Amino acid sequence: MASTINELFDELQEMTVALRNELVQSGDGVEITERVQALINGRKTVLAQLGKQLGQLADTEPYRAKFEQWKEVETAIEKMISDAMEELSQKIKGSKQKRTLTRQYHSYLRVMPYGSFIDKKK
Repeated sequence: MASTINELFDELQEMTVALRNELVQSGDGVEITERVQALINGRKTVLAQLGKQLGQLADTEPYRAKFEQWKEVETAIEKMISDAMEELSQKIKGSKQKRTLTRQYHSYLRVMPYGSFIDKKK
């Protein structure tokens, strides 16, 4: 694992860009989910190490430019995730509406047995 702050920032940037690239790929599957989860876990580890090392410094100004670069990619990832969550929410809402309509009009959709109509007047 990288030990200097610059190396940690570089590693964090690489992992963040790789995460963005994985999220851009449109695909469902276990392997993509596992890769994304591995990248997220790796980023958590690097962020913890980076936070520990930056917490020991009095002046963090020299690292502001690297932080800004990382924050740009991080903001793009957050937007992609929030857009995906909104899309998923809309799909769930549509599914619930269809299910409600099916329940409401279920009696009209039933087919009479044997295709006959029973007249009760006679």
